[in-house]
Amino acid sequence: KYLEYAHDKNYLDNVKDSFPKQGLNFLDGDTIISPGSKEAAKDAVGSILTAIDGVMKKDFNTAFCAVRPPGHHAEKQKAMGFCVYNNVAVGAYYLLEKYNLKKVAIIDFDVHHGNGTQDIFYDNEKVLYISTHQYPHYPGTGASQEKGSYNNIFNIPLPAGTNSEEYYDAYEHVLKKLNEFKPEFIFF
Repeated sequence: KYLEYAHDKNYLDNVKDSFPKQGLNFLDGDTIISPGSKEAAKDAVGSILTAIDGVMKKDFNTAFCAVRPPGHHAEKQKAMGFCVYNNVAVGAYYLLEKYNLKKVAIIDFDVHHGNGTQDIFYDNEKVLYISTHQYPHYPGTGASQEKGSYNNIFNIPLPAGTNSEEYYDAYEHVLKKLNEFKPEFIFF
């Protein structure tokens, strides 16, 4: 059910029909799926939702989910960059819908820009998406001018070779944006 908040129903139907019984199938040039991919993708999303439930029920304060396939390149209507489902986007919608949160923040520090997460939340004022990433680099998105319909997208493109001090300075801007937004839950 929560997959449908983050992804278009036609996309979900196409993916469901694409999982091979044997061999490999390509969702895009990078995103290859095999017979075990269906279960792995389901488990990746499920682990995020289970972790959220644990944090929200105060079973634990924080959670870490090491999931494959990753998710931040999966857009609302397409797989991309090894990503089938956008796990964190599904999790954010889970918080908004099941727990009625009003503000969720996602901080993405991968070397690549999370174009899928940005695509999914570009017009959603309840979700702040922050990305520090090498720019220009795959997938070519994430310019600082990409701000979202509600100033809810905050990209900090960094050049290749950014040193620790420069990276630390970038996070001063991240913390400032978080303080302005005042999220109830943060994905990192």
